[in-house]
Amino acid sequence: MKSEWNKLDNAAKIFPAAQSKKDTQVFRFSCELYKTVNKDLLQKATEDTLEEFDIFKSILRRGLF
Repeated sequence: MKSEWNKLDNAAKIFPAAQSKKDTQVFRFSCELYKTVNKDLLQKATEDTLEEFDIFKSILRRGLF
């Protein structure tokens, strides 16, 4: 993975300061499915999405710039 800086919007500038070890501000998605999921197809869709929207692979770190 290449190391590249992305410009942050105002919400992203506040986000690291607002999180703590107790409240990590991580968003999770859950759902209940009623049909069998094709694992290979789901994996391929995930990889394609990450390739198209590489911002989802970003990591926000604390620091002073």
